[in-house]
Formats: sequence, structure tokens, C-alpha cells
Amino acid sequence: MTNVTVWDNIVFNNTNGIKVNRGIQHEFFNNSIYDNDYGFNIKEPNFPKIYSHNLVNNGFFFEIFSTADPRLDDINFHENNTVNGKPIALFNHTVAGTVDGDFGQIILLNATQTNVANNEVHEASVGILIILSHFITIQNNTLSNQTNGIGVYHSQYITIQNNTLGNQINGIGVYHSQNITIQNNTVFGSKDYGIYLYGENFDESSNITVSHNEIYLNNEGIFGTYSDFTTINNNSIHHSLQNGLNYELSNNVSVIFNLFYSNGYNSSVTAYSTTHV
Repeated sequence: MTNVTVWDNIVFNNTNGIKVNRGIQHEFFNNSIYDNDYGFNIKEPNFPKIYSHNLVNNGFFFEIFSTADPRLDDINFHENNTVNGKPIALFNHTVAGTVDGDFGQIILLNATQTNVANNEVHEASVGILIILSHFITIQNNTLSNQTNGIGVYHSQYITIQNNTLGNQINGIGVYHSQNITIQNNTVFGSKDYGIYLYGENFDESSNITVSHNEIYLNNEGIFGTYSDFTTINNNSIHHSLQNGLNYELSNNVSVIFNLFYSNGYNSSVTAYSTTHV
């Protein structure tokens, strides 16, 4: 499909407000997009032109899986798009940057040595979205009411610390990523998982440390699948509706010196096809 122009529509209360799968020469402008899980979900296209939108109670999501993808250089994302009336911080190929301001959503694509600190982001689908990035620190941020408060995809050497995340679907989500540290965060009120560690067979997440976090009043505290070489230590995990910790299909997982209490589902820790728990 080519030469598609979408403008002046009202789009609300969907999983994806506008989802772009494949095609070229897409152009989107002046649409009213609100109250969707994702305002724009841009998946494997040649990047479209997107301008003159104020997304309300939703934001942008990109699915890009390789730093060799030339489309990373072709994002035509104009500055007059906003989320909840605030500018969007989109950092593409940034080296040694700092993200500290009043933004509606924060997106890092193929960034390196970037510090994301002291931000408040609410109702933006994914408040802080990290894709194909390396050596990123995310600290002292406050996030709420999103699909993922912090979402890390296909990235390495990411530190997530001293953040407060409340009332998301998943507080912190790590997908197909390696060498991740999650420490000293407060995560509460997640409809699915406080911390979600996700991989797939032959595309695992691995080398993850989850320590000294306060995780409470979530459906499940921590859930991990295909997430190998993980250490979960010195966390306080309590008042989960179901499990405090649920791990499956993973190898070399260490769970030590945690405090589990008042979790439901008759179990604080559940492990399925997982070694060294």
C-alpha cells in the first residue's frame, strides 16, 4: 500500500488508535487521538510523516528490531506533535545526552550514554520508551497510568533506579534485552506485573539484576519468562493479588534475601521449567 493520507479523524477507545504495519509514503496529520492503549503503534513501516497531533491519554510506540535497520534514519516526526499538551522528547542516535524537562513522552532510539532523570510522565502509553539503546540510566522519574511506565526493548546495559511507578498495566517492562539493572524503585498498582522480564526462545532477556525495590499492590509482583542469568535479591514484594514472583522457562535464576508477605494465589514464589531458583 502506498500514498496513504489520514487526516481530520477522531480516534478513541481502541487498543491501537492508528497502527501502521507496512507500506511507504504514509502521511498522518491533524487527527484527534485519545484514550487508546497506544495512540500510534508504528510497526515495521518505512517511517511515515506524522505531524499536527495532540495525543491525549495515549502516546507513541515503535517496533524496530535492528540497529542496522535504515529506517532509524528516516523518522519524519515533526515537533508539532504533543502528548497531553507537552512536547515529545524523541532522541534518535543520541550520544551522551541528558533528558530532563517537562515532556509528554520520552523516546530513545539507538541512543548511547544517555541519562533520563527527574521527569514526570503520565498517561502516555509508554512513559519512557527505550529501543535499541546502550548504556542508559533512567533515574528519579515519576510515572503513572500507562501500558508500561518504563519499556526497554532490544537494549543493553540499562540501569533503572530510584523511580516511582504507579497504576500502570506493567510498571517496568524489559523485552529481549541484556545486562539490565533494576534497583531502588517503588512499583505499585500494576494491573498485570510490577516488573515484567520477557524474552522468547533464542531471543531471551538475560543478565538482569532486580534488587532493593519496593513492589506492592500489583496483580503479580515480578514475572519473568525466557529471562536467564537473573538475580532477584533484597526486594520487598507484598500484597500482590496473585504471586509475588512468577518465573518460567528460564535458566540460572537466583532469588535471595527478599521479603515476601501478604501475596495471594496461595504462593509467594512460583517457578515453572526454571533452574536454580
